Amino acid sequence: MGGLSVATLGMAATLPGQTAGLSLFIDAFIEDLGLSLSAVSWLYTGAMVLGSLGLPLAGRLLDRYGPRRVAVVLIAPLTASCAGMRWVSGWDWARPEPRRSSRPSWKGAARPAAGRRRA
Repeated sequence: MGGLSVATLGMAATLPGQTAGLSLFIDAFIEDLGLSLSAVSWLYTGAMVLGSLGLPLAGRLLDRYGPRRVAVVLIAPLTASCAGMRWVSGWDWARPEPRRSSRPSWKGAARPAAGRRRA
């Protein structure tokens, strides 16, 4: 395989993690997850910042093991996460069940006035 075809495959393999690839699915994220465009944008920004924290380690690994080995190791989790995204259909998996409290809830009931004590 020539260098150009390897570079083309590398670009195609990383497209889902790039802005150009992700932008194809923004409308689906908004509709399926019930998020605003602003929320999706902030989540993407946070993901990019978190992802950038691993870049110094990736650079060291590239220097030590070479680009071919590192590309295989780094593209594999990206592929798995893209494949796993097909099952995401809402935020229900990320929301914990509400806690049951032994304290009384004041929702829907009249609260005692502040500063007054009940007799």
